[in-house]
Amino acid sequence: MKTRRHFDLSRRRRFDRAAFSLIEIMVAVGLLAVIIVGLLAMFYQTQRAFRSGLAQVDVLEGGRAAMEMAIRDLQDVSASSETVITNLEARVPAGYAPLVLDLPGGDTNNATLQDLWFIRHFNDDWVGESYQISNAVAGVGTLYRLSVKTNRLGVSALADLLRTNSPVSNPNFMRVADGIAHFRVLPFDSKGLLIVSNAPGINAIPERSPTYYSFYSNSLPPYLDVELAVLEPKSVEQLRARANNPVAATQYLKQQAGRIHFFKQRVALRNAPQYFSVTSVP
Repeated sequence: MKTRRHFDLSRRRRFDRAAFSLIEIMVAVGLLAVIIVGLLAMFYQTQRAFRSGLAQVDVLEGGRAAMEMAIRDLQDVSASSETVITNLEARVPAGYAPLVLDLPGGDTNNATLQDLWFIRHFNDDWVGESYQISNAVAGVGTLYRLSVKTNRLGVSALADLLRTNSPVSNPNFMRVADGIAHFRVLPFDSKGLLIVSNAPGINAIPERSPTYYSFYSNSLPPYLDVELAVLEPKSVEQLRARANNPVAATQYLKQQAGRIHFFKQRVALRNAPQYFSVTSVP
Protein backbone atom coordinates (compact mmCIF):
# COMPACT_ATOMS: atom_id res chain seq x y z
CA MET A 1 0.00 0.00 0.00
CA LYS A 2 2.82 2.43 0.77
CA THR A 3 4.41 1.65 -2.56
CA ARG A 4 1.20 2.46 -4.42
CA ARG A 5 0.77 5.78 -2.63
CA HIS A 6 4.34 6.67 -3.37
CA PHE A 7 3.78 5.86 -7.06
CA ASP A 8 0.62 8.01 -7.25
CA LEU A 9 2.39 10.92 -5.58
CA SER A 10 5.34 10.70 -7.95
CA ARG A 11 3.04 10.63 -10.98
CA ARG A 12 1.08 13.66 -9.71
CA ARG A 13 4.28 15.63 -9.22
CA ARG A 14 5.40 14.72 -12.74
CA PHE A 15 2.08 15.93 -14.21
CA ASP A 16 2.31 19.14 -12.16
CA ARG A 17 5.74 19.86 -13.63
CA ALA A 18 4.40 19.33 -17.24
CA ALA A 19 1.49 21.85 -16.95
CA PHE A 20 1.69 25.64 -17.77
CA SER A 21 1.47 28.16 -15.02
CA LEU A 22 -0.88 31.18 -15.23
CA ILE A 23 2.06 33.53 -15.77
CA GLU A 24 3.33 31.46 -18.71
CA ILE A 25 -0.12 31.46 -20.30
CA MET A 26 -0.42 35.24 -19.88
CA VAL A 27 3.02 35.78 -21.45
CA ALA A 28 2.09 33.56 -24.42
CA VAL A 29 -1.21 35.39 -24.92
CA GLY A 30 0.60 38.73 -24.74
CA LEU A 31 3.14 37.67 -27.37
CA LEU A 32 0.37 36.42 -29.65
CA ALA A 33 -1.47 39.71 -29.22
CA VAL A 34 1.65 41.69 -30.19
CA ILE A 35 2.18 39.51 -33.27
CA ILE A 36 -1.48 39.86 -34.33
CA VAL A 37 -1.40 43.64 -33.88
CA GLY A 38 1.78 43.84 -35.96
CA LEU A 39 0.25 41.74 -38.73
CA LEU A 40 -2.91 43.86 -38.71
CA ALA A 41 -0.86 47.06 -38.94
CA MET A 42 1.13 45.62 -41.84
CA PHE A 43 -2.07 44.54 -43.58
CA TYR A 44 -3.60 47.99 -43.04
CA GLN A 45 -0.55 49.75 -44.50
CA THR A 46 -0.50 47.39 -47.48
CA GLN A 47 -4.19 47.94 -48.10
CA ARG A 48 -3.74 51.71 -47.78
CA ALA A 49 -0.87 51.70 -50.28
CA PHE A 50 -2.94 49.56 -52.65
CA ARG A 51 -5.90 51.95 -52.49
CA SER A 52 -3.61 54.94 -52.96
CA GLY A 53 -2.10 53.27 -56.02
CA LEU A 54 -5.55 52.61 -57.47
CA ALA A 55 -6.55 56.23 -56.88
CA GLN A 56 -3.43 57.47 -58.68
CA VAL A 57 -4.07 55.12 -61.59
CA ASP A 58 -7.66 56.39 -61.88
CA VAL A 59 -6.46 60.01 -61.80
CA LEU A 60 -3.80 59.36 -64.44
CA GLU A 61 -6.23 57.55 -66.72
CA GLY A 62 -8.86 60.28 -66.32
CA GLY A 63 -6.29 63.01 -66.95
CA ARG A 64 -4.95 61.31 -70.06
CA ALA A 65 -8.48 60.77 -71.40
CA ALA A 66 -9.35 64.44 -70.89
CA MET A 67 -6.10 65.54 -72.55
CA GLU A 68 -6.62 63.24 -75.53
CA MET A 69 -10.17 64.54 -76.00
CA ALA A 70 -9.09 68.20 -75.90
CA ILE A 71 -6.11 67.61 -78.21
CA ARG A 72 -8.21 65.68 -80.72
CA ASP A 73 -10.67 68.59 -80.90
CA LEU A 74 -8.02 71.33 -80.99
CA GLN A 75 -6.12 69.77 -83.88
CA ASP A 76 -8.93 70.70 -86.28
CA VAL A 77 -9.55 74.29 -85.15
CA SER A 78 -10.40 76.28 -88.27
CA ALA A 79 -10.65 79.93 -89.25
CA SER A 80 -14.01 81.21 -90.41
CA SER A 81 -12.45 84.01 -92.52
CA GLU A 82 -15.20 86.38 -91.35
CA THR A 83 -13.91 89.35 -89.38
CA VAL A 84 -16.82 89.36 -86.94
CA ILE A 85 -16.39 85.71 -85.88
CA THR A 86 -13.93 84.53 -83.22
CA ASN A 87 -12.21 81.27 -84.10
CA LEU A 88 -10.52 80.58 -80.76
CA GLU A 89 -10.89 82.21 -77.36
CA ALA A 90 -9.57 81.48 -73.88
CA ARG A 91 -10.42 83.39 -70.73
CA VAL A 92 -10.78 83.04 -66.98
CA PRO A 93 -14.08 83.77 -65.19
CA ALA A 94 -14.67 87.33 -64.03
CA GLY A 95 -13.00 88.02 -60.70
CA TYR A 96 -10.92 84.85 -60.80
CA ALA A 97 -7.36 84.96 -59.47
CA PRO A 98 -4.79 82.17 -60.07
CA LEU A 99 -3.99 80.09 -57.00
CA VAL A 100 -0.36 79.85 -55.94
CA LEU A 101 0.49 76.23 -55.04
CA ASP A 102 3.45 75.41 -52.79
CA LEU A 103 5.66 72.78 -54.45
CA PRO A 104 8.33 70.58 -52.82
CA GLY A 105 11.67 72.34 -52.56
CA GLY A 106 10.18 75.77 -51.95
CA ASP A 107 8.98 76.33 -55.54
CA THR A 108 5.52 77.62 -56.45
CA ASN A 109 3.13 77.21 -59.38
CA ASN A 110 0.24 79.39 -60.49
CA ALA A 111 -2.81 77.17 -60.96
CA THR A 112 -5.27 78.69 -63.44
CA LEU A 113 -8.78 77.60 -64.44
CA GLN A 114 -9.40 78.79 -67.99
CA ASP A 115 -12.55 78.54 -70.11
CA LEU A 116 -11.85 77.67 -73.74
CA TRP A 117 -14.01 77.62 -76.85
CA PHE A 118 -13.29 77.32 -80.58
CA ILE A 119 -14.79 76.34 -83.93
CA ARG A 120 -13.62 73.72 -86.39
CA HIS A 121 -14.53 72.70 -89.92
CA PHE A 122 -15.56 69.08 -90.51
CA ASN A 123 -16.57 68.13 -94.06
CA ASP A 124 -19.55 70.40 -94.84
CA ASP A 125 -20.31 71.12 -91.18
CA TRP A 126 -18.95 73.58 -88.65
CA VAL A 127 -18.59 72.29 -85.10
CA GLY A 128 -18.28 74.45 -82.01
CA GLU A 129 -16.50 73.12 -78.93
CA SER A 130 -16.45 74.63 -75.45
CA TYR A 131 -14.45 73.47 -72.43
CA GLN A 132 -15.43 75.12 -69.17
CA ILE A 133 -14.82 74.63 -65.46
CA SER A 134 -17.84 74.61 -63.14
CA ASN A 135 -18.62 73.81 -59.48
CA ALA A 136 -15.23 75.18 -58.46
CA VAL A 137 -14.28 75.17 -54.77
CA ALA A 138 -11.08 77.04 -53.84
CA GLY A 139 -9.73 76.64 -57.38
CA VAL A 140 -10.76 73.01 -58.03
CA GLY A 141 -13.76 72.20 -60.19
CA THR A 142 -15.28 69.92 -62.82
CA LEU A 143 -14.38 70.13 -66.52
CA TYR A 144 -17.36 70.14 -68.89
CA ARG A 145 -17.51 69.96 -72.70
CA LEU A 146 -20.12 71.23 -75.14
CA SER A 147 -20.22 70.25 -78.82
CA VAL A 148 -22.64 71.92 -81.25
CA LYS A 149 -22.88 71.36 -85.03
CA THR A 150 -24.13 73.77 -87.69
CA ASN A 151 -23.63 74.69 -91.35
CA ARG A 152 -21.63 77.58 -92.81
CA LEU A 153 -24.61 79.95 -92.51
CA GLY A 154 -24.87 79.38 -88.76
CA VAL A 155 -21.23 79.96 -87.78
CA SER A 156 -21.87 83.43 -86.40
CA ALA A 157 -24.74 82.24 -84.20
CA LEU A 158 -22.64 79.26 -83.15
CA ALA A 159 -19.82 81.54 -81.99
CA ASP A 160 -22.27 83.65 -79.98
CA LEU A 161 -23.72 80.53 -78.36
CA LEU A 162 -20.29 79.28 -77.29
CA ARG A 163 -19.38 82.69 -75.88
CA THR A 164 -22.53 83.10 -73.78
CA ASN A 165 -23.39 79.56 -72.62
CA SER A 166 -22.04 77.77 -69.54
CA PRO A 167 -22.62 74.43 -67.77
CA VAL A 168 -25.00 76.23 -65.43
CA SER A 169 -27.19 77.66 -68.21
CA ASN A 170 -26.91 74.87 -70.78
CA PRO A 171 -27.71 71.26 -69.77
CA ASN A 172 -26.06 69.94 -72.94
CA PHE A 173 -22.62 70.36 -71.39
CA MET A 174 -21.19 66.90 -70.69
CA ARG A 175 -18.98 66.10 -67.71
CA VAL A 176 -15.39 65.23 -68.70
CA ALA A 177 -13.35 65.04 -65.48
CA ASP A 178 -13.62 66.02 -61.83
CA GLY A 179 -11.01 67.49 -59.51
CA ILE A 180 -9.48 69.86 -62.09
CA ALA A 181 -7.02 72.17 -60.33
CA HIS A 182 -5.43 73.67 -63.45
CA PHE A 183 -6.58 74.02 -67.06
CA ARG A 184 -4.80 76.41 -69.40
CA VAL A 185 -4.13 76.68 -73.14
CA LEU A 186 -1.31 78.91 -74.44
CA PRO A 187 -0.75 79.95 -78.10
CA PHE A 188 2.69 79.64 -79.73
CA ASP A 189 4.10 80.73 -83.08
CA SER A 190 5.93 78.62 -85.66
CA LYS A 191 9.24 79.07 -83.82
CA GLY A 192 7.78 77.77 -80.59
CA LEU A 193 7.65 81.21 -78.96
CA LEU A 194 4.70 82.41 -76.93
CA ILE A 195 2.53 84.85 -78.87
CA VAL A 196 2.47 87.97 -76.71
CA SER A 197 1.75 90.87 -79.07
CA ASN A 198 -1.32 91.93 -80.98
CA ALA A 199 -1.59 91.71 -84.75
CA PRO A 200 -4.47 91.83 -87.24
CA GLY A 201 -6.96 89.22 -86.10
CA ILE A 202 -5.32 88.65 -82.70
CA ASN A 203 -5.99 89.88 -79.19
CA ALA A 204 -2.83 88.47 -77.64
CA ILE A 205 -2.10 87.62 -74.04
CA PRO A 206 -0.12 90.13 -71.97
CA GLU A 207 1.88 87.71 -69.84
CA ARG A 208 2.78 84.11 -69.10
CA SER A 209 -0.33 83.57 -66.97
CA PRO A 210 -3.04 84.87 -69.31
CA THR A 211 -6.49 86.00 -68.37
CA TYR A 212 -7.77 86.38 -71.93
CA TYR A 213 -6.82 86.02 -75.59
CA SER A 214 -8.70 85.42 -78.86
CA PHE A 215 -8.03 84.79 -82.54
CA TYR A 216 -10.60 85.97 -85.08
CA SER A 217 -11.06 86.53 -88.83
CA ASN A 218 -8.53 84.25 -90.62
CA SER A 219 -6.12 84.14 -87.68
CA LEU A 220 -5.04 81.06 -85.69
CA PRO A 221 -1.91 80.12 -83.74
CA PRO A 222 0.25 77.34 -85.25
CA TYR A 223 0.64 75.60 -81.87
CA LEU A 224 -1.20 75.36 -78.59
CA ASP A 225 0.15 74.13 -75.27
CA VAL A 226 -2.54 72.30 -73.31
CA GLU A 227 -1.94 72.13 -69.54
CA LEU A 228 -4.08 70.10 -67.16
CA ALA A 229 -3.77 69.23 -63.47
CA VAL A 230 -6.02 66.80 -61.57
CA LEU A 231 -6.37 66.50 -57.80
CA GLU A 232 -6.78 63.04 -56.29
CA PRO A 233 -10.41 62.13 -55.35
CA LYS A 234 -9.78 61.83 -51.60
CA SER A 235 -8.30 65.31 -51.49
CA VAL A 236 -11.23 66.61 -53.55
CA GLU A 237 -13.63 65.26 -50.92
CA GLN A 238 -11.65 66.90 -48.12
CA LEU A 239 -11.58 70.17 -50.04
CA ARG A 240 -15.31 70.21 -50.68
CA ALA A 241 -15.95 69.46 -47.03
CA ARG A 242 -14.40 72.91 -46.41
CA ALA A 243 -16.55 74.64 -49.05
CA ASN A 244 -18.27 76.79 -46.41
CA ASN A 245 -14.89 78.11 -45.25
CA PRO A 246 -13.06 79.49 -48.33
CA VAL A 247 -9.96 80.45 -46.35
CA ALA A 248 -9.56 76.96 -44.88
CA ALA A 249 -10.28 75.37 -48.29
CA THR A 250 -7.64 77.49 -50.02
CA GLN A 251 -5.09 76.79 -47.30
CA TYR A 252 -5.79 73.05 -47.55
CA LEU A 253 -5.39 73.07 -51.33
CA LYS A 254 -2.04 74.85 -51.11
CA GLN A 255 -0.74 71.91 -49.09
CA GLN A 256 -1.91 69.27 -51.61
CA ALA A 257 0.68 69.85 -54.36
CA GLY A 258 1.94 66.29 -53.91
CA ARG A 259 -1.55 64.94 -54.71
CA ILE A 260 -1.97 66.96 -57.91
CA HIS A 261 -0.99 65.26 -61.17
CA PHE A 262 0.09 67.55 -64.03
CA PHE A 263 -0.28 66.90 -67.76
CA LYS A 264 1.10 69.01 -70.59
CA GLN A 265 1.23 68.51 -74.35
CA ARG A 266 1.79 70.69 -77.42
CA VAL A 267 -0.65 70.29 -80.28
CA ALA A 268 -0.16 71.51 -83.85
CA LEU A 269 -3.19 73.09 -85.51
CA ARG A 270 -3.59 71.56 -88.96
CA ASN A 271 -5.46 74.51 -90.45
CA ALA A 272 -3.35 77.29 -88.97
CA PRO A 273 -1.13 79.63 -91.03
CA GLN A 274 2.60 79.88 -90.34
CA TYR A 275 3.72 82.72 -88.07
CA PHE A 276 7.43 83.36 -88.11
CA SER A 277 7.83 85.58 -85.06
CA VAL A 278 6.16 86.48 -81.80
CA THR A 279 4.85 89.61 -83.50
CA SER A 280 2.46 87.22 -85.25
CA VAL A 281 3.24 88.53 -88.75
CA PRO A 282 2.66 85.82 -91.42
